[in-house]
Amino acid sequence: MRLLKVIHNTFNIGELSNANYHAHKGISGTGLSKIYDTSMLSWLKTERKSSDALGFGIASHANFLEPDMFNDEFYCGFDEKKHPKALRTQNDFKAFLSENGLKVSGSKKEQIARIVEFTEKTKEPIQIIDLMKTKHDKANTNKIEVSARDFQQLNSMRDRLLSDRVIVDLIKGAMIEKSIICLVDFYNDLNPKEPNTGQFVCIVKIRPDIVSKKFALVDYKTCLDCYDKFKKDIFNFNYDLKMALQHDVLNLVYKRKPTVTLLAQNKLAPSELSNPFEYKPWLLGDEILSNGRTKYLIAIRRYCEYQNTKKLIGQGNEPEYAPYLNWASATA
Repeated sequence: MRLLKVIHNTFNIGELSNANYHAHKGISGTGLSKIYDTSMLSWLKTERKSSDALGFGIASHANFLEPDMFNDEFYCGFDEKKHPKALRTQNDFKAFLSENGLKVSGSKKEQIARIVEFTEKTKEPIQIIDLMKTKHDKANTNKIEVSARDFQQLNSMRDRLLSDRVIVDLIKGAMIEKSIICLVDFYNDLNPKEPNTGQFVCIVKIRPDIVSKKFALVDYKTCLDCYDKFKKDIFNFNYDLKMALQHDVLNLVYKRKPTVTLLAQNKLAPSELSNPFEYKPWLLGDEILSNGRTKYLIAIRRYCEYQNTKKLIGQGNEPEYAPYLNWASATA
């Protein structure tokens, strides 16, 4: 592959916001992963909606890697558990109104208004959950809410990582969330028979989590099992593809090959109230990066073919026999 032009190389959020990075034309590791797993059609036509898992991942990265940005963009949601005596339900409102000789009937909104009017006259300190939450949210306008449970979890996860001196030293002075967008010719890697006419030139973009002062490339992942299951996640979620792309683009831009690590950390499972938030750094060697490189080059070929001919290449829709997998064998 050959670097033709660096379009952006910055970690200044003012120069290239997160939204502008994602809106910038070009293909990212996430896009190539989708194209590799399915097809160009799936990548073009699939709209990704926000989810709790996606939101948690974004917030956890910000809290660990960019705490100032996290405080500017996120806030802890209102925690009802801290106010056990507050009025919550219409039954609570009816009981309060009845005890104070006030009209009980009416909508929830009318009942709350009646209680507020009464407490303003009597100066009685009554807490109403709906009003408290509204006031809390209004004080954090234009920020993204993180539930109180998740907010506490994020801080505990960050504190667990930062208790490790090696990790603290790793991120000290590192390039964090650095955006690199460049024009690359992949002709030599795809080995076509025809002459090079620019048919494999495309814009690629990467945003590595961490590039340390010693040029260690580290990507932070939250998961439910940072040990055995995560070893499979590396391939199932195409982390090998994404990290190979980041490795190769950094090598093109800086003329230096980084070491590559996935830093996996456990988050709470839905059934858990707490856990020690274990973490595990997984080093990716040449064999894994080579596998990831093969994956992303397959996707690059499909992507460039679409750019040049508008053909939607992918896994296809032809019938074929499902492969028999050894692990699926029946056992007595």
